[in-house]
Amino acid sequence: MTVGDDPEDAVAFYDTAHGDALRAILDAPAVEVIRDRLAAELARWHDAEGVRVPASAWLVSARKR
Repeated sequence: MTVGDDPEDAVAFYDTAHGDALRAILDAPAVEVIRDRLAAELARWHDAEGVRVPASAWLVSARKR
């Protein structure tokens, strides 16, 4: 799954999804530590096509009989 063009872009992607929850329970310096560590970790998955992390998903459908 591609989550950004580079590690900082990927951190912004995750911040959109989870940043408010982190800021609700942590102070600003702690959030910055998390963002820095996340960017460093996501750098492992960065290549010419962006930050691509391994992912899987279940696609389930149903119908009423």
